[in-house]
Amino acid sequence: MLIYSSASGAYAGANLEGSKISTDDQTIRDLYGPNATLQTILGGHVAAPGSAQSFLAALNEITAKQ
Repeated sequence: MLIYSSASGAYAGANLEGSKISTDDQTIRDLYGPNATLQTILGGHVAAPGSAQSFLAALNEITAKQ
């Protein structure tokens, strides 16, 4: 899962509690497939799930205008 918020930054299947960052490996596998890891997702080695396509299209549209 990858969520962006201008108030909080990026969230990529991670739980930010204080200074500790932990990943939600089960959610990552559920969304991206059994071999996906946070590193492969952030490194661009795993395709975004179909459910993210409308979000990515909206981001591309907004950033293209700037």
